[in-house]
This record gives sequence, structure tokens and C-alpha cells, in this order.
Amino acid sequence: MPYRFKRKESVPKSVHRIVAEQAERAAAELGGGNPDIHDAVHNARKHFKKIRSVLRLLRRELGDRTYRRENDWFRDAAHRLGGARDAEAMIETFDQLAERYESLRADGPLAQFRVDLLSRRERIIGEQQALPELARELSVQLHEVPKRLQDWSLKRKGFNAIASDLERSYRHGRKALHKAAGKPTDHRFHQWRKRVKDYWYHNRLLRRCWPALMEARVGELRRLSDLLGDDHDLAILRSTLKQEQDDFGEASPLVACLAARRQDELRAEACALGMRLYASAPACELDHLEALWRSWKGG
Repeated sequence: MPYRFKRKESVPKSVHRIVAEQAERAAAELGGGNPDIHDAVHNARKHFKKIRSVLRLLRRELGDRTYRRENDWFRDAAHRLGGARDAEAMIETFDQLAERYESLRADGPLAQFRVDLLSRRERIIGEQQALPELARELSVQLHEVPKRLQDWSLKRKGFNAIASDLERSYRHGRKALHKAAGKPTDHRFHQWRKRVKDYWYHNRLLRRCWPALMEARVGELRRLSDLLGDDHDLAILRSTLKQEQDDFGEASPLVACLAARRQDELRAEACALGMRLYASAPACELDHLEALWRSWKGG
């Protein structure tokens, strides 16, 4: 079933369905349903992100204790699986830079730089030899998620169940945008990226309220999330070059310089798009979404 609320379902019923489905899909990926363990890990971590966004949308309704227990579990599970995938992402990031800047396609030190990235990935994979075993272990644990859902206290059934955290999600994203635009740093753009990703997922949950409108919003939020994701990957690449400089050759300064240049381009585009997506005051944004919800639900 799709990652969205349904018109004839109450909020608690939709939440139980969505979280159970995402957990089931992650379990299938990690339990051997996907023969490529690294692709399986990548897909499972995306399911974890979707679940955590649902948790943030219901944080006040769930209560702090339940929210923290569940959010910490999925966050830690994703972290345990992350090393090899993050190393692969660095190679993809370099390849994207090479497509954009012709100087990175040269032979010599630049060609060796990519070889160094490949060697780093293989070293990390070697350190994660127990990854398939860990994946199977988490797959078994994920099958217990539907049982845990029975302990989730979700009393309100309509828009009021999500209203306060939906408004907070938007407000925090808007605030993070202005912080990042006012004083650009890797940390501030990363914090904004996390808030944008949440609001993208939240709009996906609401997209049946008015499909033609909401699909456009979801598409633009996804584009913004991708821009900020590319920026974050470049920040990680630059940070890794600085921290592990002895493992890379003389091409590192050029790669770092071009990565910083590309970040400036991405950030300018992201801020321009963000100013449009976060143009409304939080109260107005919430009123608009609530009106769409009530019209869709029939009152």
C-alpha cells in the first residue's frame, strides 16, 4: 500500500498500516529478499527514514517516552548499517563532480583519486564482514514492530492528531532555512536538509487531500531535498579529505575546491526554492492544510 493517509482510515489506523508496511519492506530487504546486500541496506535505511518521519508527525500524540524509544531504535539501526553505503556515496559524489567539471576527468593524480576512493570503500566493506549477519538480525527484529504498535497511544483520530507536529515541522524547516541562508555552514545546511526531508515525507502522507496540488508540492520538496542532499554529500567528501588526507594523493586540494564551488551553486538554488516553499507563515500553512484535509475527509 502507498505511503499516504487514506480518506476512509482514521489517523491511528493509517499510522499503524504505514509503519507496519515500511517495517515489513525493510525486513524483506535485509532478510535476503534483495541479493545485493548493499542495495538492500540502502533501501532499508530509506524505509527507516519514512518511519522516523511518521514518528515526528505524531510525537506529541505518542508521548515523549514512546517517541524516543522508537525513534532511537530506527536511528541506531540505520547507523549500524551505514558504513559501506556511505563509502559508496562518496564515489557517486566524486563521479557527479567529474561529470560537471572536465578537469576531474584527467589522467594521473585525478584518476588515482578515484582509485583511492574505491580502495577506501573496499576497506570499509572488509571491516563490515558481519554485515549480512547484522542485516538478518535486524530483519528478525523488524518483524516485532507490529506488536510494538499496539503500545502506541493514539487517541485522536482526525487532523488534530497531527496538527501541532505538522505545524512544528514546517516552522522548524522555515527557521532552519533562514539560519542557513543568513550564515551558510555545512552544519546549518545539514540541519535544514533534515527538516526539509521530514516535511517532504509529511506532504507525501497528505497528498491525496488534493492530488493535483499536493503532487506538485511533493515534487518541489523532493527537488529541494535532493539539492540539499547533494550539498551534504559534498560536505562529507570535503570533511573526509581533511580528516583522512594521508590516504589521498595530490589531487585532494583540487577536488575539495571544486566540491566547495559546487556547494555554493547548490545552496543558491536551494535557498531560492526554499524561500518559495516556506513563504507562508506557519499558522497560515497549517490552516491551509487543515482546510484541504477537512474538505477531503468530508468535514
